[in-house]
Amino acid sequence: ILATRKAVNEKEDENVGIESIEGVTSTINTVKHVGRGLESYQEKRQEKKLQKYLNQDAKLEQKIGFEKAYEGKYKAKGSNRINNYFFKKKIQREYNKEIRNTSGTRLIRGFKETARNAWNSIKRGSKKSSLYILGLLFLFFGIMTLMHSCSSMIMGGLGSIAGSSYQADDINVTNADVEYTKLEASLLKEIEDIEINNPNYDEYRYNLSSVGHDPHELIAYLTALFQDFKVNDILYVIEDVFNSQYDLTTQDIIERYTTTRTVTDPDTGERITIREVHEKKILVVTLNSRPLSLVLKERMDDEQKEIYNILMETKGNFMSFPSPIDGEWKSAITSMFGYRIHPISGEMSMHNGIDIAGSEGTKLKAIFDGRVVEAAFDRNGFGNYVIIEHESGAQAIYAHCSSVDVNVGDEVTRNDVIARMGSTGNSTGNHLHLELKEPSGNRLNPYFYLHSEIDEYPLSASTYYNGYTGNYGNPGIAYDTETVRQLFNEAERHIGKPYVYGANGPNAFDCSSFVAWSFRVSGVKPDLYRTTAQGIFNKTTPITRSEAKAGDIVFFTGTYGTSSPVSHVGIYAGNGFMLHAGDPIQYTSIDTNYWRNHFYAFGRLN
Repeated sequence: ILATRKAVNEKEDENVGIESIEGVTSTINTVKHVGRGLESYQEKRQEKKLQKYLNQDAKLEQKIGFEKAYEGKYKAKGSNRINNYFFKKKIQREYNKEIRNTSGTRLIRGFKETARNAWNSIKRGSKKSSLYILGLLFLFFGIMTLMHSCSSMIMGGLGSIAGSSYQADDINVTNADVEYTKLEASLLKEIEDIEINNPNYDEYRYNLSSVGHDPHELIAYLTALFQDFKVNDILYVIEDVFNSQYDLTTQDIIERYTTTRTVTDPDTGERITIREVHEKKILVVTLNSRPLSLVLKERMDDEQKEIYNILMETKGNFMSFPSPIDGEWKSAITSMFGYRIHPISGEMSMHNGIDIAGSEGTKLKAIFDGRVVEAAFDRNGFGNYVIIEHESGAQAIYAHCSSVDVNVGDEVTRNDVIARMGSTGNSTGNHLHLELKEPSGNRLNPYFYLHSEIDEYPLSASTYYNGYTGNYGNPGIAYDTETVRQLFNEAERHIGKPYVYGANGPNAFDCSSFVAWSFRVSGVKPDLYRTTAQGIFNKTTPITRSEAKAGDIVFFTGTYGTSSPVSHVGIYAGNGFMLHAGDPIQYTSIDTNYWRNHFYAFGRLN
């Protein structure tokens, strides 16, 4: 449990739901003794007086018991307004569960005792037998009415507390989503290794939908089905949902094409044109993906859909921390928490935080009150980083900073500026890598906890997350010069438009027409007209990768059957990315196996 959930009310204000349930239990205790009080008026009066004090003691004991549970379990860890709310909601859930499980048993036991007393009196020939029978009937109907009222009250309380919240603990919520990302990353790795595992083809064609999901959708669905859950118990459900969302297929096709070549007849010296028919073996790779929300809604009944919709509206009541940057963080996210294909190594690995892109120097803010426990430099990992620790022991880690504005031992409050965004350490571009740890050291997914006004899943996360199949989004690259910004402002206007061979814009492009259009219409290269990828290469001076920068051009070979060495072209964006006319137009990492295997050269326009 993350001990830093924000409190929205003071501690005393939150006892209302619990006290109402305590009132129910004390009322039940009173009912249990009514039968005994029927023996005589005087005994009944004495019994009522005694029960009044017993009820007061019981109620006080219940309240003290709750407070001790709360204080003993959490206060010792250091709590204040920022964590009272969440912890007490958790205790309320547990308390409601206990009441629900035991109140029925107590009611039945009390009813049996009263009935037994009445029957014993009848057997003794009591003159008041009829009174006992009437009392018993009265008690029976009273209990039935009370049970109905108790049920409504308890269920109403449970509904208000639990109905809009994720019921699993924080670690299981995070780990359930991690299991889904593991399946997605394995799928992406399988696609990336297609050419390695299927080497005997002349050409590979990819028709790939994007990969990615909204973690809130998955957890809302699991909560609607199971309420509380343990990840190991529901792995089969996660895998089943995944198989319903994604479908990867391959198909072998043979295409024939004709080439011409001119030769000289050795006998006559005449130039002769020869036509030749060739065959090429092609592997077509297709990934169809469906929106996760549609997949999930097909699997739920009406009641589960209602719970799901409420949870999606409230985001499980998990969002409690402000944005770590000025403005909206979700629209700037470029890499999600969980398994992914690493943008540098190209291997499947666990990503322990979320990446939020922005310009160098962007202010980074504390998401909760705490103390700076580390502020250092890690050359091969985090670069400049800072760790703030809440008094509960929870930690937030800010990595790849251009600079750090605080020192070890400093006390910080929410929204204090603690560092500036950068690209130090093992990084591909300016961004904040944000990690969140609960007091025991388990990493939690910050995506669940940061407040956002955006309901939709960020499409840019899909783009970077899968490395090469997403449809949108700048992966966090800030362009330094006005000319380069001018070029990419025009090029980014066409993101998401379809690839059509031979098209020349503005509604569709092929690879070379997109590059030529972007340079020409932006005014960066007004005389770069429609030509082939080879034609663009012929207008450049080859450069090395270390020399390449945003605004240069990157060329590839062998992506389809052509007599020219260069078959594909894109605008280099820096940090290992290009903006190109894939299908559709998108930012793509050039460091995947596919693009590394087909790389030809970098070039700079003459």
